[in-house]
Amino acid sequence: MIADVTGSEDGQLIFLNQEGNRYPEFNSSGYGSGMYMDSTFIQRLQDHKDPRLFVLATQTRLGKEAGKALDDFSSYEGGNPIVPYAEVNEKAVKGKLSKVHERFYKDPTAEPLVLIGYSELQFIIAEAIVRGWITGNEKECYVNGIKASFKFYENYAKNLNTYVDASRLESYLSQKMVNLDNAKTSEEKLERILMQKYLRSFHQGGYTAYFDHLRTGYPSLLKADNVKIAYRWMYPQDEYNNNTVQVSEAIKRQFAGNDNINLQTWWLK
Repeated sequence: MIADVTGSEDGQLIFLNQEGNRYPEFNSSGYGSGMYMDSTFIQRLQDHKDPRLFVLATQTRLGKEAGKALDDFSSYEGGNPIVPYAEVNEKAVKGKLSKVHERFYKDPTAEPLVLIGYSELQFIIAEAIVRGWITGNEKECYVNGIKASFKFYENYAKNLNTYVDASRLESYLSQKMVNLDNAKTSEEKLERILMQKYLRSFHQGGYTAYFDHLRTGYPSLLKADNVKIAYRWMYPQDEYNNNTVQVSEAIKRQFAGNDNINLQTWWLK
């Protein structure tokens, strides 16, 4: 298999520093001031000793004030996504929360928007091999997917590329928690593959990571006890108004007449 970890074959939209072509969040004051990182994502990067954390998030205010190095994992922390916002805000006021990295709203060209890239493709192939749908070397595809993700940030996280360079990558791949050789069962392999697919999805891939969770259960996501999982979009009112017969028939056939976001679609059953 020929590996293109450079990203040259990614299906992507590259931004330019000109009116109408800049990165979507460029100069977004609300994005830069009011958005905080999710503790689920931060914790997983910390658990994996994943240096991509340093190009995706900022240190907490307390971490900066303590003079901690940018690559000190302990100087990053996220907000719990299932508690009331007031609790998250209180944590933010105390300087204990990381924000989205400044480069996303200060750099007009930031990074491309990848519709589907080599990294994601390699994880898709790796999963298919493990499931027995196709033949191939799942570890090679898995490693290529991680390499392509690191290379993406090495290329586009300007002035931060040393945190995701080749030496950092090799150290990362050698970790017991990352190395696919330490996954002994198919389920363990799938969990690692889907975790890496999730970790490369920051600002990329839309709802793909969530759909992977619905489809496979990986990665696990926090959910409040009184909240049900949303499996699908409801049909918009415009469809009911202008396509009544067909919509009613589709809902009857698929969901026994109940247009409910908590009902599984056919491809998840």
